[in-house]
Amino acid sequence: MRPNRRAGREGGFGGPRPPSFGGPRTFDPSGAPAPPRNRNFGPDWRPNDCNVNRRYCAGAAAEDQPESQAITAFLKDIKPMMTAWYHGPLHVIDRALSYGVANPAVLDAYAAQVGYAVATVNCSPTGICVGNATQWGNYNLPGSSAFVIELQTGVAGALTAQGVQNHVNAFFAAAAVA
Repeated sequence: MRPNRRAGREGGFGGPRPPSFGGPRTFDPSGAPAPPRNRNFGPDWRPNDCNVNRRYCAGAAAEDQPESQAITAFLKDIKPMMTAWYHGPLHVIDRALSYGVANPAVLDAYAAQVGYAVATVNCSPTGICVGNATQWGNYNLPGSSAFVIELQTGVAGALTAQGVQNHVNAFFAAAAVA
């Protein structure tokens, strides 16, 4: 996440030291014993039958899970200009059909550094994802660009050292235009 320089936060790119980044290092819904948290955000939250498809369980209500509440409170506090969410393994930068990024150049800058395409990831029969943190960020944080990087991992941990470095470079290239 890139803190909002216009709101007086640290993180400008003009000085010799790198920007400071705060907050959680990860938000991983996959190991949670409760419903997975990756469909628990507004603005387009919809209920679904968690017994039928636990992987895409949306919870009982939008942001009813403590992890979702913590993430949204954190993002409201720092008002990032850019939020990058890492997922996988589709090898693409997700354009998002609903509530897209404020600055599409962010997606292009990231994609150029890692050799990924910018495309739409279909995560439902309609092709529109609902309840995602990126949609929440793009809807609730004016001027913010929240997006998903679908990593090319093959299996967990399959990124090479060079691949990790490419993603680090991509993050800072995207942040520079955010």
